[in-house]
Amino acid sequence: MGEDQQEAGNTKDAVSIYELTMQLDPKRDEPLRKLYEIYREDPAGLDKAEATLKKIYDKNPADLNVIKTLGAFYYTDRKDYAKALTYYEQVKAQEPANINTLLLIAYCHYELGQFQQALDNIQMVLSLEPNNLDALADAKSISYQLKNNELALDYLKKTLAIKEGENELREISYLLNEMKRYQEMITYAEKWYELNRNSKDAVLLIIGGAKELKNKTLEKKYNDIFKKM
Repeated sequence: MGEDQQEAGNTKDAVSIYELTMQLDPKRDEPLRKLYEIYREDPAGLDKAEATLKKIYDKNPADLNVIKTLGAFYYTDRKDYAKALTYYEQVKAQEPANINTLLLIAYCHYELGQFQQALDNIQMVLSLEPNNLDALADAKSISYQLKNNELALDYLKKTLAIKEGENELREISYLLNEMKRYQEMITYAEKWYELNRNSKDAVLLIIGGAKELKNKTLEKKYNDIFKKM
């Protein structure tokens, strides 16, 4: 009956029926789970949703799905990353190879400004899935936060080995230029230019690198190219 009322959009009546079923058999948690669904869909019902979810957890403290739901609630609805982390760590203890959980833990640490812990968890993901492009992008971003350009470059190169595109070549070229590794930068900038013959930025980087290396031949070659662009 409660489900019928819920599906019909009569949430007030559904809540009353679910509350009645809890009184009839307090040991069962199905009514609480139904109430949680209703409260979570109501932006004004988050406090009730949280209280209901905690009651479900008290009845099922070892239920992995309940723990995951608590983590998701604090991560998504409350944006309380510290609390979300406590539940995701419980999941990780039981499922150490759960890629999704490891990523969520990394995101929590990132939001809390705990960049090394975030990177540690992303590296666990990459140990399980070395070609996970999302994890590689996250690892690169965290490396920048840690001001570790060498590590960021390493993740960029790994990404490039999987997916060679203009964006990857552009970012590597600019990073190497910032690191003053001009010879290496020219190699990637030339690949960038080969991929996009209309890229003035790639040509200018090569010209600048050639000047730094005092390579007049290379500088002239790309100056001539630039004049025709």
